[in-house]
Amino acid sequence: MPPIRTSRTRKPPPDGFEDIEDTLLEYENKMKDAQNAPHEGKKKQETLWPIFQISHQRTLPIHLRALLRQIRHIQAPLRLAP
Repeated sequence: MPPIRTSRTRKPPPDGFEDIEDTLLEYENKMKDAQNAPHEGKKKQETLWPIFQISHQRTLPIHLRALLRQIRHIQAPLRLAP
């Protein structure tokens, strides 16, 4: 059984989270609107399209930040001890 996460065991957000926090909140609001949108007369797939689209848009800044961090780590110069 996985451990229970409480407010005391929660990790702090990673560095740079403040930069994308507003964007993530904006996508969260868009997601709520898409989930609560009327779906009368639409197929099930048609109602899910906006949700998938917003989900992909929301993950993009996170993946780009992780990719840039990996690139910087690879390009960092080696420091040799004297």
